[in-house]
Amino acid sequence: MLKLAGKIGPVAQTVVDEEKAYDAAFEAETPAPIPGYTDTLQGFTFVMFFFSYTVLAIVITVFINITTGNAANAGGTLIGFIVFGAVIFALLKRFA
Repeated sequence: MLKLAGKIGPVAQTVVDEEKAYDAAFEAETPAPIPGYTDTLQGFTFVMFFFSYTVLAIVITVFINITTGNAANAGGTLIGFIVFGAVIFALLKRFA
Protein backbone atom coordinates (compact mmCIF):
# COMPACT_ATOMS: atom_id res chain seq x y z
CA MET A 1 0.00 0.00 0.00
CA LEU A 2 2.85 2.39 0.74
CA LYS A 3 4.40 1.74 -2.66
CA LEU A 4 1.11 2.68 -4.33
CA ALA A 5 0.81 5.83 -2.22
CA GLY A 6 4.42 6.70 -3.11
CA LYS A 7 3.59 6.42 -6.82
CA ILE A 8 0.39 8.49 -6.56
CA GLY A 9 2.02 11.45 -4.75
CA PRO A 10 4.38 12.50 -7.59
CA VAL A 11 1.68 12.00 -10.22
CA ALA A 12 -0.74 14.20 -8.29
CA GLN A 13 1.96 16.88 -7.93
CA THR A 14 2.65 16.74 -11.68
CA VAL A 15 -1.06 17.21 -12.44
CA VAL A 16 -1.23 20.21 -10.09
CA ASP A 17 1.87 21.74 -11.72
CA GLU A 18 0.41 21.23 -15.20
CA GLU A 19 -2.87 22.88 -14.17
CA LYS A 20 -1.01 25.86 -12.71
CA ALA A 21 1.08 26.20 -15.87
CA TYR A 22 -2.07 26.04 -18.03
CA ASP A 23 -3.81 28.68 -15.92
CA ALA A 24 -0.77 30.97 -16.07
CA ALA A 25 -0.52 30.57 -19.86
CA PHE A 26 -4.24 31.25 -20.25
CA GLU A 27 -4.07 34.44 -18.20
CA ALA A 28 -0.96 35.70 -20.02
CA GLU A 29 -2.30 34.98 -23.51
CA THR A 30 -3.73 37.93 -25.41
CA PRO A 31 -7.17 37.28 -26.91
CA ALA A 32 -7.33 36.61 -30.61
CA PRO A 33 -8.86 39.40 -32.72
CA ILE A 34 -12.47 39.00 -33.76
CA PRO A 35 -12.56 37.80 -37.37
CA GLY A 36 -13.93 40.12 -40.03
CA TYR A 37 -17.21 39.42 -41.73
CA THR A 38 -15.68 37.80 -44.79
CA ASP A 39 -13.21 35.77 -42.72
CA THR A 40 -15.87 33.27 -41.66
CA LEU A 41 -17.75 30.69 -43.68
CA GLN A 42 -21.04 32.44 -42.95
CA GLY A 43 -19.65 35.75 -44.20
CA PHE A 44 -18.26 34.13 -47.33
CA THR A 45 -21.62 32.51 -48.01
CA PHE A 46 -23.37 35.84 -47.51
CA VAL A 47 -21.04 37.63 -49.96
CA MET A 48 -21.24 34.79 -52.47
CA PHE A 49 -25.07 34.79 -52.32
CA PHE A 50 -25.33 38.48 -53.11
CA PHE A 51 -22.69 38.26 -55.82
CA SER A 52 -24.71 35.46 -57.45
CA TYR A 53 -27.94 37.40 -56.95
CA THR A 54 -26.43 40.45 -58.66
CA VAL A 55 -25.24 38.38 -61.62
CA LEU A 56 -28.67 36.74 -61.90
CA ALA A 57 -30.38 40.14 -61.86
CA ILE A 58 -28.13 41.45 -64.63
CA VAL A 59 -28.55 38.34 -66.79
CA ILE A 60 -32.34 38.31 -66.48
CA THR A 61 -32.54 42.07 -67.14
CA VAL A 62 -30.48 41.69 -70.31
CA PHE A 63 -32.55 38.67 -71.35
CA ILE A 64 -35.81 40.58 -70.92
CA ASN A 65 -34.39 43.55 -72.85
CA ILE A 66 -33.33 41.28 -75.71
CA THR A 67 -36.55 39.26 -75.87
CA THR A 68 -39.03 42.13 -75.50
CA GLY A 69 -36.99 44.94 -76.98
CA ASN A 70 -38.47 47.24 -74.35
CA ALA A 71 -35.92 49.03 -72.15
CA ALA A 72 -38.62 50.23 -69.74
CA ASN A 73 -39.68 46.65 -69.08
CA ALA A 74 -36.07 45.63 -68.48
CA GLY A 75 -35.53 48.62 -66.20
CA GLY A 76 -38.61 47.68 -64.18
CA THR A 77 -37.24 44.17 -63.82
CA LEU A 78 -33.91 45.53 -62.59
CA ILE A 79 -35.63 47.83 -60.10
CA GLY A 80 -37.72 44.88 -58.92
CA PHE A 81 -34.55 42.85 -58.36
CA ILE A 82 -32.99 45.74 -56.44
CA VAL A 83 -36.01 46.14 -54.16
CA PHE A 84 -36.30 42.39 -53.58
CA GLY A 85 -32.54 42.23 -52.90
CA ALA A 86 -32.84 44.96 -50.29
CA VAL A 87 -35.64 43.03 -48.59
CA ILE A 88 -33.60 39.82 -48.62
CA PHE A 89 -30.58 41.69 -47.26
CA ALA A 90 -32.61 43.16 -44.40
CA LEU A 91 -34.10 39.78 -43.52
CA LEU A 92 -30.73 38.01 -43.58
CA LYS A 93 -29.08 40.70 -41.46
CA ARG A 94 -31.90 40.50 -38.94
CA PHE A 95 -32.12 36.71 -38.62
CA ALA A 96 -28.56 35.56 -39.39
